[in-house]
Amino acid sequence: MSVQIKLTGNSMVVGIDDLQLSLGSIDQKVRYNYVENGYMEYHYAFWPNKWEFENCNPGDVFMIDEGTTLFHNENLGEKVVKIKGDPSVPKKMKQTIKMRGNADDELIFSVFSKAYTNQHDQHYAYLKIHYIDIDEENTHKFNFDENFSDWQVLTRNVIAEYPYDKVEVGVVYQGCNYALFDAIQL
Repeated sequence: MSVQIKLTGNSMVVGIDDLQLSLGSIDQKVRYNYVENGYMEYHYAFWPNKWEFENCNPGDVFMIDEGTTLFHNENLGEKVVKIKGDPSVPKKMKQTIKMRGNADDELIFSVFSKAYTNQHDQHYAYLKIHYIDIDEENTHKFNFDENFSDWQVLTRNVIAEYPYDKVEVGVVYQGCNYALFDAIQL
């Protein structure tokens, strides 16, 4: 088997990352997004539907239109969440997903974000697995690159250690500026 990517035409900038090819029953897992409203297209006032917030006041969260750019493709939709930071308090957006699975399941987690940050800020995505009959929740934290101020995407895989009954996905921002989030997928 071979996979080819052929680009023709004028001079262009192309970025390719995290290609994935799946066969058989595993193929069904990667085509479905378990996150509800992960693309932030549905909202009530300034808050996106299906999401919970911690340490956020009404003026801290905005739904804004983000035009198509080199790093924010039109396939992602137009709406994004903008969270106003605070250097002393981490602002969190999260969603708990009721889903059952077994040990050795591979969960593929992806998030788009954009922020002006430095080494003192917190700017990360996380995935927390709740294991059945075990008083342990394993949280996997994935930092965004503090040296990159345009849209960036994190795509990570996590292997479940035990059978599980829910997964929490979320993003955290603690800093002096704003952070934008979009296209959260599991």
